[in-house]
Amino acid sequence: MDRAGREDAVVQTIIMMIPIVLTATVVPNIEKARGPDWKVRRNQYLEAIAFYKEFSKVYFIENSCYDLASDPAFTSDAKCSILKFPVSESPERGKGYQEFEMLDRFVRDRLTEGCFVKVTGRHIYANFAQLFSFLQADGYKYDVVIDRLVRMRIALTGLFCVDKQVYLRQFQNSYLEMHDQGNVWAEHVIYALLKRHKGVAFFPTTPLLQSDRSPRASDTLKLTVKNLERRVFSALNVRQLFR
Repeated sequence: MDRAGREDAVVQTIIMMIPIVLTATVVPNIEKARGPDWKVRRNQYLEAIAFYKEFSKVYFIENSCYDLASDPAFTSDAKCSILKFPVSESPERGKGYQEFEMLDRFVRDRLTEGCFVKVTGRHIYANFAQLFSFLQADGYKYDVVIDRLVRMRIALTGLFCVDKQVYLRQFQNSYLEMHDQGNVWAEHVIYALLKRHKGVAFFPTTPLLQSDRSPRASDTLKLTVKNLERRVFSALNVRQLFR
């Protein structure tokens, strides 16, 4: 095999090993947390695990007081590793703080692959097959694939793909800057960290959260405009989005 062939083989090996990391908190660690109760959340997490296991290996990482070990529905297998992390000592700092605190520990101590896709655990993206195909084919070209909105100065942290070493250099300990009560969200902090980083791309199409509601004509029009913007910006080598 010549050099080009060996390089292609290395790339294909990397592509085949993009795991999906689902971040989870079954029992919210914040008093008066909004959203469904823990029983609904539990079921949503199980649905997400079943969904994402069809695409790649899944790491399910969880940081609440919920006893995963006593729940037979959460079992590690060849395609899903269930990992328990300590409850944060500073839950008042908010969801982003707790999520990235846990993610830091996971990436530093437990992740064996060279990159990963992070999904906020209860989110199921209806067009994930298309998004993941892009990451498998072209994700290795970038350090980070994440949607950044320049007008709002935020990075949409619900879904992104990042090289492990880039995460450790750029993202590690960034949770210490996050504080929801001070309106310093994870989205703000990650945006600022990537502001001058050149190896960043956005997804080629808008990630769509799964919904029971039928799309309206206005939704379809907005989506068409957003995806057109992505195509134009990509062609112009612009790495951030306006909306």
